[in-house]
Amino acid sequence: MSNLISAATTRNWAKLHTNSDGRLTGRANKRRSAKNIIPAEYLTHSENSVVIENIVRSIRENNLPTDKALYSVGIVLLRNVCIADCDHVRKTLNEYNIQPDETLLQVECPTNENDLLGYIYQCLMTEGHKNIIGSYYTPPGIVRNMTERLDFSQGQTFLDPCCGSGAYLISLNCSNPQQLFGMDRDRIAVMICRINLLIKYRDKAFVPQIYCEDFLLTQRFADMRFDYIVTNPPWGAASQSVETSHGQPERMGISGETFAHFFVRSYEILRCGGRMRFLFPYSVLNVKTHKELRRFMLEHGNLRMITVYDRVFSGVTTDCVDIELHNCESEEAMTVCSGGRKYETNKQWIDKTHNCAFHLMSEESHSVVELVYRHPHRTLVGSQWALGIVTGDNNAKLRDEPADGDEPIYTGKEITAYRLLRPKKFIRFEPDHFQQCAPAEMYRAKEKLVYKFINRRLVFAYDDTGSMTLNSANILIPSVPGMSVKTVMALLNSDLFSFLYRTMFGEIKILQGNLTQLPFAEINADTDRMITEMVDGILSGQTCLHEDIQNVIADIYHLSDEMRRIVRG
Repeated sequence: MSNLISAATTRNWAKLHTNSDGRLTGRANKRRSAKNIIPAEYLTHSENSVVIENIVRSIRENNLPTDKALYSVGIVLLRNVCIADCDHVRKTLNEYNIQPDETLLQVECPTNENDLLGYIYQCLMTEGHKNIIGSYYTPPGIVRNMTERLDFSQGQTFLDPCCGSGAYLISLNCSNPQQLFGMDRDRIAVMICRINLLIKYRDKAFVPQIYCEDFLLTQRFADMRFDYIVTNPPWGAASQSVETSHGQPERMGISGETFAHFFVRSYEILRCGGRMRFLFPYSVLNVKTHKELRRFMLEHGNLRMITVYDRVFSGVTTDCVDIELHNCESEEAMTVCSGGRKYETNKQWIDKTHNCAFHLMSEESHSVVELVYRHPHRTLVGSQWALGIVTGDNNAKLRDEPADGDEPIYTGKEITAYRLLRPKKFIRFEPDHFQQCAPAEMYRAKEKLVYKFINRRLVFAYDDTGSMTLNSANILIPSVPGMSVKTVMALLNSDLFSFLYRTMFGEIKILQGNLTQLPFAEINADTDRMITEMVDGILSGQTCLHEDIQNVIADIYHLSDEMRRIVRG
């Protein structure tokens, strides 16, 4: 099967091969979850939720197969628009050979939802199944944002290679369904997508060009070129084995992730001058695992725009981004849309680290970063790091009141800038009984810093009591020449370092790899002593010194008044 993919695709996929950095382990529990997640963000009209919940409940109580249930509701929707008996509709539905459920054929369905069938399908799917196949349907607002500027007046063609139930396809301002194409491996999703298109184009006699195939393996589009390719590819779905152009089996690319391969394959069938727009997890911008995908984006076509969205998927904690790439000569500038702002950034600024991380910096932010890194500086490379304890069963091993042999244990909730709050939990330190535990000497260190693992800014507290921490509170024993532990903490807690972390990495996870790239300016002994004494003052309750430390750190890096405003903002 050497003709499945081109030699260029094979080379690109091979180049994108990386490991998962251990993240698959973290998904294991979700993949076994039988919980159902209600994707409220996918509803067009919230008042329909009660009616739809009743339909979902009826399907579950009657133990109906999912395909039969959705086919039946689909028939109701087709009848509502008076096309259920049309020849082209029958031709489309006959492929499924499903006998509809008579009870469901009598239900009254909302008529004002964009994708009623897709919503019901998501409600019926377990969290584990959604996680395995990477099926999280895109909310209507994001879909509109990604498709509203597309022009079909000159016969332009559109492809969604991971179409699901067709959210992108049915959002388009296109009068001719023959210009639209979709594909998905999920048989039920493809059925829903076809029904949705039949309803949208109810005055047209056509058979939807939606195919139940694997986009990474099919030859269907080998000789076609598309003007637009827009999609939300599977996040975390298991990659597939394919054969190289030499006929030798090869395991494609990023372990556990397929979205890089969808991107590469899509680019190869994008018409010259065409546009791609993909929705990705935020981690695609900066996590080492996706370095080669970022490099591919920089080296192919014109990376035109990146739009950042806050958490939008029920059951998913990550932010997401959509990345727009044009098949044309690259330009220096790129547009960034984030937090209600829209600004231009220079692509030369997004390759400042060895990971080729995409830094979405405005010109004013870049001026601060550039100035700070021009100073002679040290880093946290060579410091000691440890994760907090993973008990494996918090309910059994943590107590609200100490028993004999117990000691305090701190969580992320008790970490504030500089100081630990009073602990609320107690534990008996029995490392062999924990799921994960750092060496005891890390917890018992004479001096250590404890920091929140997930937060919008850096928050580090000082501990000289040798206390335990849970996994929401990680440990750093810094080693920066010329700086005390307390001076290091002052810099990490500063507005400047939070600004650098947010600007350069955009993460709410505080990761060791990112922290080791922060620049600790070389200072003399007097400055180190002064900052250490100010930290001692804060630890003794002199909160007024917070502002004084901010000013000292801004002076060390020679920040102008305008730069200080940018950092505070």
